[in-house]
Amino acid sequence: MPVAAVESCPVIIQSLGSSSSLKAGLLAALAQSGSSNYWLIIKYQNASQKPISGIRFTVVYLNSVREPVNTEDVTTSGGILKPGKSFQIIQPDSGQSVVGWVARILFADGTTWDDDGTKSCANGK
Repeated sequence: MPVAAVESCPVIIQSLGSSSSLKAGLLAALAQSGSSNYWLIIKYQNASQKPISGIRFTVVYLNSVREPVNTEDVTTSGGILKPGKSFQIIQPDSGQSVVGWVARILFADGTTWDDDGTKSCANGK
């Protein structure tokens, strides 16, 4: 698969966090993401000029002294994210602090974009 030649951050993580709030629970129920006391919420935007058909985020859970204790890959469900549009992922989680980055993007034209966490697309690092 060819690699996309796009700007350094085709997807911007607008916010990434764990929440136990009533609002997060309501959003999780509306998204049918399962029951839990805590929810991982990733809000993101397509900052590229190309439609996106899939995104993989790498999320790192941190302990109370901000050391990594667990890493998880979170992927978007189906659908095309048009340029300039925002969306969010809500799923049950452990309630720990989190940091993360956009690990892989599949554009609708079949090209990809990859990051190992060293590019500037991270949130909370």
